[in-house]
Amino acid sequence: MAAEAGIRPGDVLVSIDHRSVSSSNELVEIVEALPTDRAIPVRLFRDGRSLFVALRLE
Repeated sequence: MAAEAGIRPGDVLVSIDHRSVSSSNELVEIVEALPTDRAIPVRLFRDGRSLFVALRLE
């Protein structure tokens, strides 16, 4: 799922669904509450650049 959205090893996840992520525990809490009926914006930091990808949960 993450690879299909374009997330690569080494990417730093900054936010998901416009919510900042500062720990793996926080990420789990956010992901568990995400809707499954739409694409979720994910902000990443890769190679010195910030970018967005869309993630769809199943």
